[in-house]
Amino acid sequence: MKLCDIQAFLAVAEHLTISKAAQELFVSQSTASHRIQNLEDELGVALIERQKGRRRVALTKNGFDFLPIARQWTGLWKLTREFGQLSQQPEIIISAPDSVNAFLLRDFFKSAAARFPDMRLRVSTLPSSEIYAAVHAGTADIGFVFSQRSYQDIICRPLFSEKIRFICQTEDFGQLSSVHPSELDTQNEIFLPWSDEYQNWHDTWWDPELLPRISIDNATLLMSCLSAPRIWAACPETVARFVSSDSGLKILDFSVPPPSRTCNVIQSRTQQANKGPAIERFLLNLDDYLQAAGFRP
Repeated sequence: MKLCDIQAFLAVAEHLTISKAAQELFVSQSTASHRIQNLEDELGVALIERQKGRRRVALTKNGFDFLPIARQWTGLWKLTREFGQLSQQPEIIISAPDSVNAFLLRDFFKSAAARFPDMRLRVSTLPSSEIYAAVHAGTADIGFVFSQRSYQDIICRPLFSEKIRFICQTEDFGQLSSVHPSELDTQNEIFLPWSDEYQNWHDTWWDPELLPRISIDNATLLMSCLSAPRIWAACPETVARFVSSDSGLKILDFSVPPPSRTCNVIQSRTQQANKGPAIERFLLNLDDYLQAAGFRP
């Protein structure tokens, strides 16, 4: 059984036309048809129904039954191809919220190819609520989260803590170096749920039933939302450093500050044997990077 024959069948099953399947595979229609015929001959059953004069085809019952097998077959083929590479060049899968990937680790990932020439990195952006589940399920090797959860099979350690700062337009709030929460109107706020502790602090100063001007869950949207007078937001130090490069915005402290936000790194207690040393080296490099950037003493 050839991979190209399986791929032709899967393409036809998706598009239900030989022509589109051939385009996807960059082959002629006759080649695509020939590959499916080869597969049917080898299996001894018809997989698709062909009708003269009609471009669209349909899967037979055998075709529907074979579809999950074909998908599993190609998945196993891919894993087999990657097996040798993984033993020599392990892949580390990292999951983190947007505020970590886009701000804290942006420069770290820029130099990843030079830092880790003998390993591959796969970086995904997930909400904090999904990262524990990803590490628990083994779909992520390392996760960055802002809350501690109880999982027996997960190690969680604090990575660093950072202040929550205040952002506004340069001309707003005069020459103040700090601002008191009581001076702020939440109806002018761009709100992001930075952590459970921040949410609790926020709820002590503003009625939870009062809606902010804009609620977002993506830190990269923050600057574009801070364009109107008197609009303000709170953000952690990692984001504030990036935002402060925009000359139209300024960063102040809260005179009654929110709790610092703690970033934790999590990983499974049962790492794959070939990944353990690579994960340890990644985390050691990360510790050095955070120290050089001033986030750790």
